[in-house]
Amino acid sequence: MRGRYSDLMNALDDEFEDSDTEIYFLSLLPVGAGVIDHYGLSVDWFTETNASLKEMCEENGYTFINVFDTLGNGSGTLTDDQCIDGIHLKGEQYERIKEILDPYVLDDADSEDG
Repeated sequence: MRGRYSDLMNALDDEFEDSDTEIYFLSLLPVGAGVIDHYGLSVDWFTETNASLKEMCEENGYTFINVFDTLGNGSGTLTDDQCIDGIHLKGEQYERIKEILDPYVLDDADSEDG
């Protein structure tokens, strides 16, 4: 996993080297327990992957936005009423993500206007 994200971050560095562009990485989202079981994953895998991604963002000067801890049922998984099929979120969850992202987006837009 680290290799793929490292390659992506290197490509972003090359593309935006002479730019004031802010780059944000969103954490992995939780999934339903059935998806975790089906693919042989674990909540720990998601937690460890997000921690690694956060560390890589810090090393590269990118902003890491953790939505994983806010979504789901508090145990790192989505409940049936939060998602359509264990992977795809229902509208209310997207609203929660929007609320998390708003301060980043709105702060950037406000600073450009002023």
